[in-house]
Amino acid sequence: VKSPHPSIDKDRPDHEDAPTPVSSTGPSRADRLTRPSTPPSRTAKFEEFKQEKGVEINRILVENKEILASKKKAYADLAKQINTSKIDIDASRDKLERLKEEREANGPQYNEDGDVIISEEEFLEIKRLKDLKQHYRSGYDELKNLKAEVQYCQKLVDQCRQRLINEFDNWYAESFLNQTDDISSSAAGHGMRPGVILPFNPNQVPEDEQEKFDRLQMELLMNNPDSAAYYNAQMRTQRRKTYETAMSQPQPSLRQSPGIPKMTVRNKPPNMLQVSQ
Repeated sequence: VKSPHPSIDKDRPDHEDAPTPVSSTGPSRADRLTRPSTPPSRTAKFEEFKQEKGVEINRILVENKEILASKKKAYADLAKQINTSKIDIDASRDKLERLKEEREANGPQYNEDGDVIISEEEFLEIKRLKDLKQHYRSGYDELKNLKAEVQYCQKLVDQCRQRLINEFDNWYAESFLNQTDDISSSAAGHGMRPGVILPFNPNQVPEDEQEKFDRLQMELLMNNPDSAAYYNAQMRTQRRKTYETAMSQPQPSLRQSPGIPKMTVRNKPPNMLQVSQ
């Protein structure tokens, strides 16, 4: 029988292969005589392949899937924390609006420079709101980095899975198929043809039930501009402008020296993310 490794075949004398000529595109005659007329189930043999010939690449695939799962969990946990921060921000804004209404109802008071005097409670709440917004923005930046890591790990898992399928195709064809049989899982309705590299598309990659659930959850987390929170945030835009005006006013304990410019950053925080339970 001719070895599937070309380097070994080159070292053999020509007369050894004479009784059983081998086609460049198929197995030898002896192989065809010993193989069953009906190839075994690809599914069953794939499980066998993962435990034997493909044990190493399957181990790498399992490790990559574990890393991906941990990244997805970190993303979901951070998204929940950001949602909590968003709720705290909204509560702080509501409190500021109530304090402002009480101040205006009692009549405005001004200092010697003509600035509106606010209560200590309102001043501390303004500082708290600034801290909450800063924490929210830093968390959102970290969330974007985690999203990129999740997408990168997902791509590695997809590539590793496809390599496992391709190697299984080669082994299955050499072990069980004749020259006229289909030689790839894609021909049997599984995976892609070996050697054909398609653009990365996670929606076209084989996935188990847990992976499908995780993918649907991530789609809700990453791409949900139509959520109710999005429209609620739009409705709060006008009130936010009023708060920013009050926050930009210098207070006695934080007043800067004359001549030093003061920069006010008006950066609207991103909308609340929706986390599937």
